[in-house]
Amino acid sequence: MNVAILMSKSFAKFFNALPKTDPLRYELTGVLLEIKNDPMNNIRIEKNKWPKTYEREIRLTNLLKCNLSKSRRLVYTIFTSPSKTEIVLLEFFPNHKKYDKRFGYKGKG
Repeated sequence: MNVAILMSKSFAKFFNALPKTDPLRYELTGVLLEIKNDPMNNIRIEKNKWPKTYEREIRLTNLLKCNLSKSRRLVYTIFTSPSKTEIVLLEFFPNHKKYDKRFGYKGKG
């Protein structure tokens, strides 16, 4: 099956700005290969928790997150057809606090 990795405009801007030698770029490149090989091998986010901003930008049928090192997160969606699979990388979160804010989770205290 043909699998393509696509990037939202904001993710592409972030990723392309990372220097080629940046350890984060190296980590993300490895994660992208893992996602391409097994797109469903990450954590599915329940529909009632999807941020409205994603639903306005793209017609979602699923939303997944990949936990990275240092409490970072990568959120993506998958579109499938009989002939191809498209994985769209939506957003990178540099820390758990920003992820919680996007998804409307309340912090402790």
